[in-house]
Amino acid sequence: MTATTLSPAHVTDTPIERLWTTTDVCAYLRWTAKHLRDVRRDDPTFPQPIMLGARSHRWHRAELEDWLNRQPRAPRPSVEDDGTGIDQWAA
Repeated sequence: MTATTLSPAHVTDTPIERLWTTTDVCAYLRWTAKHLRDVRRDDPTFPQPIMLGARSHRWHRAELEDWLNRQPRAPRPSVEDDGTGIDQWAA
């Protein structure tokens, strides 16, 4: 019998790791749990979770990434020249 070496892609992309918890989703989107609940309630395009029980939700990572990629990007606010020469929006 020969040994099989798994690449990191196989290790990190197992079916169970493709399902994200509420904590995972909030961390990925940088949202609070309350904001996640609000978006789930108000945005019909937001992916629906898989219900593993009455209080156990899991989301498909790919569905969340697809949803996020379909969201319009917020334009950067324009800055009017106030005479200081300082760009207040510069990082």
